[in-house]
Amino acid sequence: MAHVGAQNPQYLCDPDYELYRRWQDSADGLIRRSALAPERTGSVSYISKIVNDGIVAAIAHTDATYEQTLAAVDAGATSLCIPITVCEAYTSRARRCRRR
Repeated sequence: MAHVGAQNPQYLCDPDYELYRRWQDSADGLIRRSALAPERTGSVSYISKIVNDGIVAAIAHTDATYEQTLAAVDAGATSLCIPITVCEAYTSRARRCRRR
């Protein structure tokens, strides 16, 4: 977890669809967006499931490779949060978060 921003790393976890469902049920269906780092374990499956539920999947606070980012987009991620502060492509020649 290289790019957690102001988040306390103690409270971060891998994407968990069952946990999301519990939160969504507790919120009476008010959750509309979920932001996650595509390099985290289970991200692609999580994205496809929440998108199927009508939730916007956003890539955020990521250190994902180009391939991991494309997999997230292919699974249904349609939004990107805070790209300049986290994508290595903006600070080096590494193949990360670049256009095809």
